[in-house]
Amino acid sequence: VFKAAVDHPFGGHDWYASVTDSDAQCFLGGSDVLTGSGGFEANAGPGSWLPWPGAVDAAVTAKVGTEAAYLFPITRALNPSFKGVIYVDGKVAISGTLRGRVTLAATDKIIIADDVIYATNPGAGTCADILGLFSDDDIVISNNTINAPQKPSSADDYRTYDDTKDEFVHGVLLALDIFTVENYNQGSKNDESCEAVVWGRGCLYLTGGIIQKTRGAVGNVTHMICAHIRVRHHIFRRRVISIEECTTR
Repeated sequence: VFKAAVDHPFGGHDWYASVTDSDAQCFLGGSDVLTGSGGFEANAGPGSWLPWPGAVDAAVTAKVGTEAAYLFPITRALNPSFKGVIYVDGKVAISGTLRGRVTLAATDKIIIADDVIYATNPGAGTCADILGLFSDDDIVISNNTINAPQKPSSADDYRTYDDTKDEFVHGVLLALDIFTVENYNQGSKNDESCEAVVWGRGCLYLTGGIIQKTRGAVGNVTHMICAHIRVRHHIFRRRVISIEECTTR
């Protein structure tokens, strides 16, 4: 369920003052930050978490408390029947931190709603965490309030509502159509810098790989350099290390 800022209760606070506050930040639905307690709640209003139908390990309960009953194990030690694949019949939106090795396969689009990163820094070279994304359609970076700067009103400047202006994706992405950014040619053109260059949505850092049927757009290309994919865009600037490719301006 989506609710605009103007529709949310603010305990007497003006909604416009809230979204223009210097500390204003947005979160995906289901975030612990949005619950009344500020922690995990199985049913926090418009939606609820599905419980794990199997036995809950005592060590997990000791670590995270009541949330343990809603965590689906992705290791054979805690889930002997797990084959390493999560299958979704339809679309699915993902975000968060992965600890382990798993493939997510979907019959429709896989939407990256916010950063998707490994618990262990991939630069460590241990391959402790590995994510594979397989879509029978597209893999899409969502154009939402977290991934792209927004205007509180038509009279305001764009502003960032995420904890960082950049997007981070760890994993190997396989799309039977394209990997792309939603509405890549719309919105801000120069409000979030990518490293030392000003662009529309900051940097898009992908650590892993991309396999796609047709190359999808992630922004309005201005130029590309050989040796590394280092594409500058009005929206995202993508930098994928260790993939060689050349193209003309």
